[in-house]
Amino acid sequence: MKKIIQSLFIFIGFMMAASCSSDENTEEVQRTTPQTFVKKMTVKVSNGGSEQDLTGIFEFKYNENRELVEIEKNVYNSAGLFETHIYSYTYNNGRIINYTSPNGFRTVNYDANDNILNIGNGSDMEYDSNHNMTKDYFGNLFSYVNNNQTQMNNGVLYSYDDKKNPFLNHNRYFKLLFDFEFEMYGSHVNFVSVNNILTEESSIEWQDFTHHMQYDENQFPIKITNVDANGTTTEELLFEYVDL
Repeated sequence: MKKIIQSLFIFIGFMMAASCSSDENTEEVQRTTPQTFVKKMTVKVSNGGSEQDLTGIFEFKYNENRELVEIEKNVYNSAGLFETHIYSYTYNNGRIINYTSPNGFRTVNYDANDNILNIGNGSDMEYDSNHNMTKDYFGNLFSYVNNNQTQMNNGVLYSYDDKKNPFLNHNRYFKLLFDFEFEMYGSHVNFVSVNNILTEESSIEWQDFTHHMQYDENQFPIKITNVDANGTTTEELLFEYVDL
């Protein structure tokens, strides 16, 4: 009988060890499964002539938690390097608590539902149950379908592809803050939605835009070309990716 009990304890110990080992292996797989992140983004903006056109090169740096901690942006005009800016982000438990951009240093405040409330100025932001922003810093209102922004209160309607947004796997707080900074110079690219904008239809016809897309084998955009209602290219974005 004693031998049976001893054998039973040995068997139970073996099974517990195997279970722990399996759990650890599962966690390791989850931690090490690569995800795709933006490594470099080149933005070409047309301002009506070659001397006024600008090219911005954004290079992204990540920490060991796959959090984006720094962006170096170099902007070129026809004469060469025009300006250099550094974006830096500070995290605490996955949340960005402050960041520095060309617009200065900002402290990020959060609401009770772990959403960004404001960045020290402007209106408090509002969200739906999926953490999609329904009111931005300026008081603009948004509606969503399948986690894609589909309409603004100014009458702009968006349509989307079924491919992956370049920033799909990025920290949701970073996407929101970077999209705000990127929008400041008038870009028509959206980084917070799941997919990519194909068309923008405005109540003012000349403000309509079409986005022409090229994708890689993983369905991420490698080139986005924005064309206005007159058929003029206003913006071109090129993406390079890294798996982390």
